[in-house]
Amino acid sequence: MVVSNIDVATNFVSLVRMYLGCWGKNTMRLTKEELRTLHAVVKAAGFNPQKVVLEQGYGYNRDQDGSALGKFVINETCPVCVKNASGILNKTSTGWLNELVGCVASKLGQQSPEAECVTWVVNEIVRSVPLVPIRLTVLGEFLQENPPSMRGSSFLVDHVRDEDSFTDCGGDVGVHSFCKGLLAFRQVTRQENVLHCRACGLRLHYPISVTTYGALRAYFQKHPQDV
Repeated sequence: MVVSNIDVATNFVSLVRMYLGCWGKNTMRLTKEELRTLHAVVKAAGFNPQKVVLEQGYGYNRDQDGSALGKFVINETCPVCVKNASGILNKTSTGWLNELVGCVASKLGQQSPEAECVTWVVNEIVRSVPLVPIRLTVLGEFLQENPPSMRGSSFLVDHVRDEDSFTDCGGDVGVHSFCKGLLAFRQVTRQENVLHCRACGLRLHYPISVTTYGALRAYFQKHPQDV
């Protein structure tokens, strides 16, 4: 059964209202059905969660050399962790859910109409869905979007869309799937740019008239590269 974002958001806002005043307390407990409601909103936002569990999640502040300086709680408001198929904590989706709960609880506490909260959640769900990877080669190499920049400490961030120009990205267009190298572009002739991976050296030519992710997607759909 296909569930709309409006239905997902409505159930989510109702759950936040039900426990208004309780979020952030260590004694909070949620039923399996309520956990499914939280799972649904995370899934709708494009995170592909395997499961959500009642558990405290931690992140680590790190020095420039990568050494841990101390840990902090990611989900202070919503006592739920989002985990992948291997049972590993997904910090980004856990932080996103925690912040979503906190924002809706704050809006409801300020007497915002529930319908307005539902609309806001729907907008955040849509905003959170990442760019669909762009297939570049016949073998199945893809361009994935760069990790979104966090606004301050917020997990509610913008993602690039097909209509966005990648020429404004400072040279790095995205991430090479599986290889995980950065894909950059450079003009190499009067009529062509090259997309190249800084890690594995993949080089793909395309016309300089292609400047948006959507146009790049359309070009490589029509001209898949066999490298």
